[in-house]
Amino acid sequence: FLPLIETELEDYAGTVGVRGEIKGWKADFSVGRGHDSFDYQVHDTLNSSFGPDSPSDFDAGGLRYGQTIFNLDFSNQFDIGFAKPLSVAVGAEHRREQFKIRPGDTFSWAIGPLFRASFATTSANCATEQGVYNVSTGICSFPGRQAPVGAQGFPGIPENSRTDESRHSWAAYAELDTDPFEGFTTTLAGRFEDYSDFGSTWNGKFAARYEPVEGYAIRGSVSNGFRAPSLHQQFFTTTSTNFIGGLPVDISTV
Repeated sequence: FLPLIETELEDYAGTVGVRGEIKGWKADFSVGRGHDSFDYQVHDTLNSSFGPDSPSDFDAGGLRYGQTIFNLDFSNQFDIGFAKPLSVAVGAEHRREQFKIRPGDTFSWAIGPLFRASFATTSANCATEQGVYNVSTGICSFPGRQAPVGAQGFPGIPENSRTDESRHSWAAYAELDTDPFEGFTTTLAGRFEDYSDFGSTWNGKFAARYEPVEGYAIRGSVSNGFRAPSLHQQFFTTTSTNFIGGLPVDISTV
C-alpha cells in the first residue's frame, strides 16, 4: 500500500492604518493581523493495531500560529549644518502571538487492542500466549501484531502534544540618520523590548558608509542583538512510538 499524506495550508493577513502629520512630525499608525494553519490528512492506510476497526483515512492534527501587531511611528528632519538634514525617527510597537498544536483523531496515533509486544519468557508461557518462541533469544513474538502504532506511514499528533501558548511584548525605538559631510552616511539606532515570557532587552546599532570615489564605497556596522525564541521554538512538541528491544517506547521531541 502507498499512504497518501495530504496537507492543507491556510494563510490570511491584513493591515490597516492611517498616516498624517502632527506638529510638523510625520505620523503613521497601523494594526496588522496574520494567521496560519497547517493540517495533515493521511489516506489509503490503516492503524494495524485496531485491525478491521481501523479507518483508512485519518485526520492527523495540525499547527496554528497567529500574530497581531500595533505600530506607532513618528519621523522628522532637522537642518543642523551637516551635508544632509538629520533624520529622526521614533516609534513604539505592541505584539501579541498565539501558537497551537491540534492533535489528530484517536485512531491516527493510539495503540489499539490488537497490538502485542514481544517479551522474554519461557517456551511454555509463549505457547499459552499464542506467540512464536525463539529458542536462541528466549523472546516470544507475535508476527503481524507489532507494526508501528498510529496511521502507517505518518502517525498523527498525539493528545499529549496538545499545545495552546501565547505571549505579548512592548517595544520602543529611536533612530538618527545623517551625512556629516558629503559621501559619508551614518546611522545610529536603539531599541528596547519587553517580553511577557523572556524579560527585557536593550539593542543598539551603529552603521556607516563612506564613498571616497564615486561608485566605490566602504561600509560597516556594529551592533548587539537579541531575539527571544519564537513560540514554535519554545513549545513545539511531538511524540512518536518507537520499538526498543521489542517494546513500545514513546519518544518525544521537545
